[in-house]
Amino acid sequence: MSAALKEIARYCRSKNTFGALLLCGEWGSGKTYLLEHDLPAELGPAYVLLRISLFGEESLEEIRKKIRREYLDQFLMVLREDDSEVPYGTEAGAAGTSANDWVYRIGEESPWMNMYLRDPYEYIQPEPVMAGRRVILIFDDLERTNLSQVELLGCINEYCENLHIKTIIVANEEKIENRSVSEERNSADRKREFLNYSEMKEKLVERTVRLHVDETAVIDSILKQYRTSLTGYTDFLKNSRRELYSLLSQCEIRNIRSLRSGLQDFERIYEFCQEEQMPDADVRRIFTSFVLFTMLAKNGRISRSSLYGYGLNRLQQKYPEFYHDRFLPLCLKDSISSGNWDDDTLRLQIHRMKASFQGMSRPENCLRTLAFAEIDDSVLTEGWEAYLHLAEEGMLAPDEYLVLIRNLASARSYPGFCWPAEPDMKKLRNGLERSLANAGNAETAPEFGSDPVDDKELAACSPAEREICERIHSYMEGGEYRRRADRNQLLAACASRDEKAVRACRSVVLSGLDDELNCAILEYFDSLKGNRSRIAFADLIGKIISASRRGLQGNAGRELEGLAQLAGMLQKKEADAERDGRPMKAVAVRYFLNELK
Repeated sequence: MSAALKEIARYCRSKNTFGALLLCGEWGSGKTYLLEHDLPAELGPAYVLLRISLFGEESLEEIRKKIRREYLDQFLMVLREDDSEVPYGTEAGAAGTSANDWVYRIGEESPWMNMYLRDPYEYIQPEPVMAGRRVILIFDDLERTNLSQVELLGCINEYCENLHIKTIIVANEEKIENRSVSEERNSADRKREFLNYSEMKEKLVERTVRLHVDETAVIDSILKQYRTSLTGYTDFLKNSRRELYSLLSQCEIRNIRSLRSGLQDFERIYEFCQEEQMPDADVRRIFTSFVLFTMLAKNGRISRSSLYGYGLNRLQQKYPEFYHDRFLPLCLKDSISSGNWDDDTLRLQIHRMKASFQGMSRPENCLRTLAFAEIDDSVLTEGWEAYLHLAEEGMLAPDEYLVLIRNLASARSYPGFCWPAEPDMKKLRNGLERSLANAGNAETAPEFGSDPVDDKELAACSPAEREICERIHSYMEGGEYRRRADRNQLLAACASRDEKAVRACRSVVLSGLDDELNCAILEYFDSLKGNRSRIAFADLIGKIISASRRGLQGNAGRELEGLAQLAGMLQKKEADAERDGRPMKAVAVRYFLNELK
């Protein structure tokens, strides 16, 4: 039995009620699960637990009704379990253990009974004991109510202090304290006396229990309960038990809900990996990166930059044991963050990842991501010259050149160390330009797994190395590469005639519209059947144009290049539609034109 469960059970079994028990813990740490599953099993049938969720509640009266409703429902369930009613006059009834003793004292013809039968919840008075069983009131999600925390604690106090019912309050106290500061400030503005949360807690709460996650017990419990029809996935999770223990203990997030979500969402990825017959070691690396990213993303710890994508979250540096960017490509990150899963896209990505992993084990490819101190002798000896060749030919990703420059600078702090071959900086610079050009022509912009080189690191670089770093920084921060990639994405989507691919372009930002892109946009518009589809596409392009105009910072009055040509082509289409006797298509074209203004 955990220490928290032991303390809660001790409170429930004590004969005196001097106050409530406050169970604290982070969101998703398992507080509700402990009270709904572990505590009933520990206390046994002599106790009735009434859980009242406060999530989103806006009225104290509604909360009171919810308590009465839960009390009556549980009482009727107890009667059914006992297979007999509790008549008034028995020893239990005399002790006040029934839901409402007066119900048994009046006849069925009484007007009071008629009122009771019309709305029984209005006449329920919760009591400490129900048919010989001890009642435990549990108020969950205290911090998620829309009511004042102090007013809510006052309401709870009615049941704990006045009615002497054992009461457990469940909350993330850090969120409560943050909210209380805001409430206190607002109340001061209203110039009224304010009883703060701490003072109210001191009056109501007898003891506080803080739930600390037992990683081993939590993981074992999750894996024991996990159900799936996918062959092999349960065994895979059980074999990943050690990685999950470490991940949950070392990650700053202790949210069990997020962990379960990661396991559930990875199930489809595991299926695609099995179809590709991907080696188990690679699947496990994808798995740990996936679950860690999911837990952080669902708790607001991951942000997506328009320039850097997800690359500046420092996950690789912070969690090297669990996370590597190449095991979690952009489409997987986007699916986790947005909740939109495209199985066809993901299946294709897993196929590409398998091919990529087969080559990444070669020494020259290992050097793409390893920091200087992490390089093994065998990797350096066997892979260095081939690695330099890749760099000189522009076959590294733009940010992988930063890894190379960092390692060249780091090596100087170890006197006596020599590289197997010295790099030619002029060839490296030419290779970088080829890499930048390739990235600009890609359909999707690259993600940056390496952070920009800071001032201290730049100071350790040679002039030629510094020049390469500054070129990469300029490329990363300018955003032109991303706009070029966005242009290619929109062009490819329109050419494919795939409505889903076109909708996926809603976040595209352009630096201009060229003839090829304008023709692709109009050809897709003409291919659409029905004005509803045409209007939806016009709205999409209108949003892209608006975002692109906003991107022309520091260029007041500058028009987006190519926009006038697109408008002229649309005007011709409008005239053609009117000439051909298609007035409603002409309306759709005119709508499109208005969206460009």
